[in-house]
Amino acid sequence: MDDIVVYISKDYEEKLPNFNSHEEAVNHFKEMYDDRLHLVSSNTRNGRKAYYYAIIHNKDLFWEHERMMEERGYVEGRKYMDSYQHLKIYEDGEIEVDN
Repeated sequence: MDDIVVYISKDYEEKLPNFNSHEEAVNHFKEMYDDRLHLVSSNTRNGRKAYYYAIIHNKDLFWEHERMMEERGYVEGRKYMDSYQHLKIYEDGEIEVDN
C-alpha cells in the first residue's frame, strides 16, 4: 500500500454492499485497509451499539499526533484531521463515513 491512502468518497460509500453485521463490515474494510483500520472506541446509544474507527491515510502523521494527544491532551492543526477518516459501523452492519 502507498503511504497516502485515498479517502472514501460519498459516491464510493453509496456503492458499498449492504453488510449484515459489524463483523462482516469490519472484514470488508480490513481487506481494504489492513493495519490502517484502527478501532478508536465504541458505545451504545438507545440500545444500538456503534464502533468508531479511524481509516488512517497518513500513518506517520496520525501516530505522531496520537502520541501528542496522550502527552498533552490535545493536538493542533488541520493536518491531523486530514491524516485519517472517521468510520462508524453499527452492530447490524450499517456504516457511516465522514466524507
